[in-house]
Amino acid sequence: MTTDVVPILTSTVIECSRAGLKASAFSYAAMLMRPEYRSQVDPRYSRKIEAVVRKPGSKLSATTEEEEPNSPCPYCDGPVPETELNCMHCKNSIPFCIATVSYKSGFGWIDFFEGGFLCGVWWFY
Repeated sequence: MTTDVVPILTSTVIECSRAGLKASAFSYAAMLMRPEYRSQVDPRYSRKIEAVVRKPGSKLSATTEEEEPNSPCPYCDGPVPETELNCMHCKNSIPFCIATVSYKSGFGWIDFFEGGFLCGVWWFY
């Protein structure tokens, strides 16, 4: 497992940078630039990772990231992050449309058809 740390952190820094998650990219890049990992970083990526550590962006973007929007749980109406498949309040699995990968509150599943196509397949995770 210890041999996999550097490639995993390198991929994490690159993907966080691409996704605009500057604070996460900075924290993982700083971890990667520690003396125990720095010599193992692939030379193709070392300049990019060093640049992320040197210039983390503005102070605001380096310390905060957008929070994921919440949707109400279809069972208990508690707030659930949109990409979460289980409600932390009522512990139910949330069914979602496999075509749109989304769910809405309540059991009025007809609301999902507003996208202009019929979606009859629901995945209950």
